[in-house]
Amino acid sequence: SSGILLPVFSLPSRFGIGDLGPGSLAMTDFLHNAGQRYWQMLPINPTLKAGFHSPYQNPSAFAFNPLLISPEGLYRDGLLSRQDIETAPAFPESRIDYYAVSRFKNRLFRRAFERFQAKKDRTEFVAFCEKNAPWLDDFSRYTAFGTHFKDKSWRNWPPGVRARQKAATRSLAQRLSDEITFIKFLQYIFCMQWQRLHASCKEKGVHLLGDVPIYVPYESADVWANPKLFKLDGQLRPKAVSGVPPDYYSRTGQLWGHPVYRWTAHRSSRYQWWTRRIAHNLRWFDTIRIDHFR
Repeated sequence: SSGILLPVFSLPSRFGIGDLGPGSLAMTDFLHNAGQRYWQMLPINPTLKAGFHSPYQNPSAFAFNPLLISPEGLYRDGLLSRQDIETAPAFPESRIDYYAVSRFKNRLFRRAFERFQAKKDRTEFVAFCEKNAPWLDDFSRYTAFGTHFKDKSWRNWPPGVRARQKAATRSLAQRLSDEITFIKFLQYIFCMQWQRLHASCKEKGVHLLGDVPIYVPYESADVWANPKLFKLDGQLRPKAVSGVPPDYYSRTGQLWGHPVYRWTAHRSSRYQWWTRRIAHNLRWFDTIRIDHFR
């Protein structure tokens, strides 16, 4: 069998970035008609501004990138009006202006959230939050806290929040409850749209091949929530970071800068974080690859 590698963000879209709307469904049709069995993607996790929005610099190994949510999909679900999606500015066609896309889409997301809040039946959303609580609670809090503290490194947050002490995090989470719910709402919408895409792929005989970066950045919900799983010192700073030695591609090697794993801690927990991560990805993809390690 054979397939094609194409990141979701590279799909054509009039909203400045490829998304899970008509462009992704057209791609599924194209693969089917071309006799291709696999659609390989780059990671679909959120990206970091400081990492230049690289798909391999993610503030969560479990969450999804809300910028890939389709405005047409929100309109279809009654969460946006036609006027909302017809007033998109002129975005560059050959590159992604992440600042402009983020500003435009976040306005749409806030409108969609207001309409969603007015709905009486939110049973599916509540069930989604409960089912995904093991990663969703940490991610939504981490993201809301980061905005509240003006994007400071989590290591510079107040001691109680930095150390995830229950009283401190619960108190701050209550103050930021609306923002935390909004972040969960975006993850819910992404997953609903993804399920439609995945169903279309299955119908057309196309398998989704996902990408799991072996490392996660220091500025991530994963490191903040699980510091014992990484080689950090007493001040919660990385004791060692990731990279590769000199090779065919680089005479000097590459310094990636992710904190490396404390494998003894993973072993003592029977690799629970890793097994949850793999199982989570296999819920959304048919096949995954781990990228990459030497």
